[in-house]
Amino acid sequence: GNSFWLKWAQDSAPALANSMSCLQAPIMAPTSFACRAPGGNHGRCAVGYQIGDNCPVPELLMSLLLHVPDQIAQASSHRLADRLSRLQDCLKPQLDDNSMEMGKLDMDEVKSLCAEGVPNEVPALRAALWKVLLGYLPLDTTRWDRVLSRARTTYAEFLKDLETDVRGVSEDEHRHSDLQSILHQVSKDVTRTRTELGFFGSRLDGAIDEDAPLVFGQCNVVNPQYHYDVLARILLLFAKLNRGVKYAQGMNELCAPLYYLFSQDPLCHQSAEADTFFCFNLLMTDMQDAFVETLNDTGAGMLGRMDRCSKLLKEIDEPLWAHLEVQVHPIMYSCRWIMSMLTQELEMPEVLRVWDTLLGSLGGPRPLLHDLCVARVIMIRDALLASDDAECVRLLQRGGYPSTSVEDALRLAVHLHNDWSAHLGSAKSNSPYASSISSSASSSRRGSLSGWLRTPRTPRTPRDAHRSIRTTRITTP
Repeated sequence: GNSFWLKWAQDSAPALANSMSCLQAPIMAPTSFACRAPGGNHGRCAVGYQIGDNCPVPELLMSLLLHVPDQIAQASSHRLADRLSRLQDCLKPQLDDNSMEMGKLDMDEVKSLCAEGVPNEVPALRAALWKVLLGYLPLDTTRWDRVLSRARTTYAEFLKDLETDVRGVSEDEHRHSDLQSILHQVSKDVTRTRTELGFFGSRLDGAIDEDAPLVFGQCNVVNPQYHYDVLARILLLFAKLNRGVKYAQGMNELCAPLYYLFSQDPLCHQSAEADTFFCFNLLMTDMQDAFVETLNDTGAGMLGRMDRCSKLLKEIDEPLWAHLEVQVHPIMYSCRWIMSMLTQELEMPEVLRVWDTLLGSLGGPRPLLHDLCVARVIMIRDALLASDDAECVRLLQRGGYPSTSVEDALRLAVHLHNDWSAHLGSAKSNSPYASSISSSASSSRRGSLSGWLRTPRTPRTPRDAHRSIRTTRITTP
């Protein structure tokens, strides 16, 4: 029952318990690993290192402690090596016996460094950092092994129940018609998810499927053969356990980056499905209201979020806002941007980079996602102001959006967010971005919006950049 899972979460991961309280059937559990070799060097750490007198470094934490230094040694540049070292350091727990926070991570530091971007070269590091940002991995590293073990057991039990329900559809169609309907919709969506990558349509065993079907039917969630089968099973299980939210088109786009990244993680790819499931649940605690039609007119619903973005644009650039009010309704672009967290507008490498920053600022009165949506509009303001309604719509669609840099959009978004935080008098205390991306920006960027817009632009990532990301073939036992 719900009380059992809630107690499980409270014992294992308080942050998860709090975040899952709005779900009908709390789904929880942190997992995985993370971090940095003790000492100040980039070499390997000694196996068996302890946190304090009697607390050994958790197994998965140690795996990363041994993995990342090897990647640093192979780095193609000193800049990359330094970047990896700094990210690894932020995951290193306090090892001082005199520290009251011994074994815990500094979340503000994790957010700040992630906001600068995590290199594609080490997906294991990015995966660990995302799990920390989402609350899947607790800040207390000494609890990781215990939490992970219970998470795996929990997920296995969920799958057994789901398999029983799915197999029973043919025996009792009326009872399971809702589940069957959801599976049908999920199957249509996941087989069309990120087809340009080829990843989701590839087999789990790594074999080359020369006879792959051109027309997809219902996904096999009982005995998955393809990665899209796994994605479908995650989404179906979410819908089954969260009857107030169920499944809505677009959730597949939010789940896909998580599963894609975790499948590339050489340390934990065998557990990519379970990791994705729990992280997706945590992400949906902030995003689910955007998918609930009855909440559309509330501040947390889709229309409320669009309205906040519109007001933000008006506050920052009223002439541009007024032009768009006449020429194009926000639902033509900002609805899709917000609901998918920009996954439908960007190539996968860009999505991963943007989420490095966004996952540290979910929820709250002003999520960074809103600033980023406004930043994307402002960056093409000249083209928009010179266009009629049809051309404005085209420019704001994925295929027509001009070539711009994701890094520039993020810098502008952080600039807007920090200006807002400073206006509230809380930039130093509440904004993890006050010293992250903006710290490397010029003083003109910090001074004013017009000054920021006059600074040189960074060339945009090529459209085929996703091929540079390591996509090691994953073999699932």
